[in-house]
Amino acid sequence: QVLPPAVLVFPFLTMAYALRLTDTLIPVIFAHLSFVLPVVTWFLIGFFEAVPRSLEEQAQVDGFSRFAAFRLVVLPQVLPGIGAAAIFGFTLSWNDLFYGLILAPGKAAILPVAIAGFNTFRGVQIGSMSAAILIAVVPVVIASFFIQRKLVQGISGGAVKF
Repeated sequence: QVLPPAVLVFPFLTMAYALRLTDTLIPVIFAHLSFVLPVVTWFLIGFFEAVPRSLEEQAQVDGFSRFAAFRLVVLPQVLPGIGAAAIFGFTLSWNDLFYGLILAPGKAAILPVAIAGFNTFRGVQIGSMSAAILIAVVPVVIASFFIQRKLVQGISGGAVKF
């Protein structure tokens, strides 16, 4: 099971204050790793289980060590899935407002926090906010376009095989 992100906010905030890392990106990076890594690991299970074990065993019969068999036989088979998982993890972190708002609200604000900052007590700065949203959305749309097929395959493969 994966913990909800809200459970880890107080420990990350406490560590950031203790290490004097408030308003820096380091606590935000560790917080994002804490919720992206389990999801990406679950995502990759389907890709690794799709590689026949006989390929790895055949490489070992041919004289490869376990590591060499993994690196030269298994890894090339799952490389598209690793790329899709990386972009999926990037998208999860890129889109997160929760940790950024709590752990780095000031000078080290991440893009979603900066976009939320265009909503002020004077009103919404529509032009600036629209430009920032466009800048935030374009990389994710382009990346998703390239990995759409592998993304669906990884999600369905990881969900079916246990």
